[in-house]
Amino acid sequence: MTEKYILVRQDEIGSQKSSRDSVSYLPPPKGVENDPVSLKPGSQRESKAALCAVTDDSKEQKLFKRGLGEMQGDLRSASAGLMRSAPSRLPVSLPPVMNISQIVRGRYRFTSLSNTLVSVSIADVLGALGGFCTVANSTFKPWASSFRIKEIRMYPGVNPSVGVSYNSVAWNSGISGVAQDQERVDDLPSGITVTHALSFKPPVRSLTADWISCIATTTTNLFAIQSQNGTLVELYVDYTLSNQFQAGAITISSGTLGSIYYLPLDGAASAEYPSTHLPSTH
Repeated sequence: MTEKYILVRQDEIGSQKSSRDSVSYLPPPKGVENDPVSLKPGSQRESKAALCAVTDDSKEQKLFKRGLGEMQGDLRSASAGLMRSAPSRLPVSLPPVMNISQIVRGRYRFTSLSNTLVSVSIADVLGALGGFCTVANSTFKPWASSFRIKEIRMYPGVNPSVGVSYNSVAWNSGISGVAQDQERVDDLPSGITVTHALSFKPPVRSLTADWISCIATTTTNLFAIQSQNGTLVELYVDYTLSNQFQAGAITISSGTLGSIYYLPLDGAASAEYPSTHLPSTH
């Protein structure tokens, strides 16, 4: 309840006059709301003034407050009814854009059976990533539709011959005649092996520097590889499972219908780098 301050005037003989005309409503002085206030004498004869706090409301004010409270209650009820009847306005949440094609990060290991220089084509890599036999002893279907070679690592075996042996990967360029004449090799003396892997990564302007899809000419060679017998070769590659693209069939000489196989890195016809520990055929 709000307090109202009333100035009560007293005359010299102490008789108190309290009337509507002689009462003034004054705000409390700042900082001294509860202290008595001294006022300067006016034109009338005033001996002193006292500031009193009155906490009781008049009848008219009580009626006014009651009406105001009832009106506010009606407004709150009406507002609550509108909120219950109005539909909920939640923010729209649409599904985000996504790539439906599933990307797989693979690491495959192969074993060298000879030191012959062999070429690896697009179809060879697709077959090495895995697939299944669709026609017994005849047809193999890869499940990968595109790939990107990240790295080829070699763990050389012991060179059994006399002289120098070497391990190499020669990357093909995308356009014939647009490439530097180079061959990166890692020589290995006879009877000596190394304690670290040999790493070969596609150069920036090579054909394998970007994604290769199965809709390209699958007989196109990507790189040539050579290593001594017994070398372990690891292929680090990202590839997509078939969605918009589907690889063509690869001819094999042996396979059970519906069985899963991982073809040699250099293809079923050459088969100098068969898959290690995975079911393979050629």
